[in-house]
This record gives sequence, C-alpha cells and structure tokens, in this order.
Amino acid sequence: DIGSEGVLRTPAVAGSGEGRGPMIGALGLRGPLPFAAPLARGAIGGSSPAAASSASPSSRSFAQGSLAGARRSFASRRNLCEDPRGKTFAERGFIARDAPRSTRYWPPPDTGDAPVLLPGGRKQVAVHAMRRDVDGLLEAQLVISTRGGHRLFSVNQEELAELEKLAPRISEYLELWQEKLQHDSEAERDRRDRPAVEQALKRQFLE
Repeated sequence: DIGSEGVLRTPAVAGSGEGRGPMIGALGLRGPLPFAAPLARGAIGGSSPAAASSASPSSRSFAQGSLAGARRSFASRRNLCEDPRGKTFAERGFIARDAPRSTRYWPPPDTGDAPVLLPGGRKQVAVHAMRRDVDGLLEAQLVISTRGGHRLFSVNQEELAELEKLAPRISEYLELWQEKLQHDSEAERDRRDRPAVEQALKRQFLE
C-alpha cells in the first residue's frame, strides 16, 4: 500500500501494530519504512531493479543494520536451546533406565529353597522376590518355570487367593472336559467300527 507521501506501507497484522507486516514487527520497526520510498517510486515508474536499488546510503545502511541485528538475535536464540538428545538420561539427572544392571534380574541368585517339580517333571514352582507391575516394589510371587529356569508366569498372594477360590470350578471344568473327551473317543470308535458291523449283519441276513 503506497500512501500519498510516496511511502510504502505493509498490511496491518494483528498484534504487530498498524501498518506493519510480520517481518517488520519481528525486526522491531515502527511506522513507515524510511527506505521504502525510493523502492515505491521505482516500482511505480517501472524502472529496473538496479535503478530501484539506488537509494540513499543512509537508508541502505539502516536496512542492512536491521537485518544483521535480526540475524544475530535469531542465532542467539538457537544457541540458548541445547539438544537434550545429546546426553544420556543419567547425564540429564534422570534415573538411568538405559544403564545396564549390576546384577541380572532373572534368574535370581540361588539363595532360597530349591524349586519343587510339578507332576510330569517338565515344570517347577518356586517362590521368588519379584517386582510388582504397579509400583515396581518387591513382593513374594509364586513362579512357574521350566526345568531349565525359563519363567512361564507368576502369581502374587492376591492372585493366588483368587485362584484358590476358582479351584473348585476349575476342577469341575476339568472333569467335564474328561467326560467329553471320553464321549468323543467312544463316538469315534463306533464310527470306525460301524462299517465292519454292517457288513457282518448283511452277511448274516444273506445266509
């Protein structure tokens, strides 16, 4: 926007002042630009960029000084913010989750009683101090593992109490499953023997 006095004005932006653009507001300039009048006259007259750039030395030095100050301020802002990813969690003051453990977590050292083998001899059960999922504190848990020490799952005291409550229902389900398995095996045996029985009956009737 070119005023009646031949001064170039930038569009007004909210929060940047009247007659100033976002870049002008960032540079901290107020009011019309003193070095914009020659550029406006050059743009109106259709002159070349070389003619338009023939402004007064004071105007050019003022513009160059403003841009240099803006560049220095941006550079100083970049230097203030340090990349936190350049340091580890321990160097930044946090608990070092990425640091290796001083001692292995599993399997624990052999300080307690020997594990008890379960029927079948393929799995064993033992009580170990394990960390809770909620707060990470140690508690006694019943650990089911293989004979080689590979942990399968573990239950704490509350889960063991709930398991004891469900034990009768689980036993009932296992009995029903055994009955169904026996019924299915008998049905499969009857289906397999039916052709032979039918052939024997057919020969008996034909004789």
